[in-house]
Amino acid sequence: MKYAVIGSGSKANSYIFSHDKFSCLIDNGYSFVELQNRLSRINIDIGTIKFILLTHTHADHIHGVKTTARKLKIPVFVNKEIDISAYLPSDKIDLRFIEKEKTYRFGPFYFLPFETYHDATGSLSYSLKIADMTFTVITDTGKVSNTMFNIAKKSDILFLEANYNKNMLKTGPYPKMLKERIESPYGHLSNSDAIDFLNNLFKGESKLKLVYFCHLSEVNNNPEVLEEEIISNGTFNIPYIICPRDKFQEGFNPINLEINENLDNYKKPYNYITNARSRKDVLLF
Repeated sequence: MKYAVIGSGSKANSYIFSHDKFSCLIDNGYSFVELQNRLSRINIDIGTIKFILLTHTHADHIHGVKTTARKLKIPVFVNKEIDISAYLPSDKIDLRFIEKEKTYRFGPFYFLPFETYHDATGSLSYSLKIADMTFTVITDTGKVSNTMFNIAKKSDILFLEANYNKNMLKTGPYPKMLKERIESPYGHLSNSDAIDFLNNLFKGESKLKLVYFCHLSEVNNNPEVLEEEIISNGTFNIPYIICPRDKFQEGFNPINLEINENLDNYKKPYNYITNARSRKDVLLF
């Protein structure tokens, strides 16, 4: 099993999950060449990518999807509520339309799309079950939901948005309209939103073993500021990694983290909590 944050931030976003020479991307904001270069860092052959899951149509998530899908001749899964024709022509791309909160299977991977709250029509994110591991991505959303909460607590690994520090956004250079958009229920999660989400998650039982904080703003956040907020306000008992903007972040086996205390960007302030997970009915492709 290999996985990675290929890159995260306002410029480009993509995640890779790979098992037994079968790989999937969530989004791709990178060129085909750059994607290939980044995957080489963990020895994933780009030819093993069998499908792409699209969250929404903002350029930092979709920019490289068309070329990647066309070159590799692979399908792209898209919310049926999105008018995708302006972005991905159906005569050149194998489009598969999906609905939120239905579990699908493609090859050995299971995935569950769920609604996010963003200023892009039909925005989704995904939880993937691969072998005995469940990965969930919660980014590009202005608020969290009970659905997100319930999915996250049944996941092994969570990629969670921490886009901005509230004070940095308030005092920063962005125009008022953009600040209001970012802070809105259809914008992005702040550091404190992300921390509160995890704090609440661990008031009860959770299967979660590791969190990656993602999608940090280049202007209104930085890893040091987020780290300070976590130390001050975090009560969640889960190890975490803060992903630097637009940097490749290799995924770690959370079991190995228990015996390795010297990984870059890795923090382990608390112990693990585990529970069981059940499987839902699935739709096959």
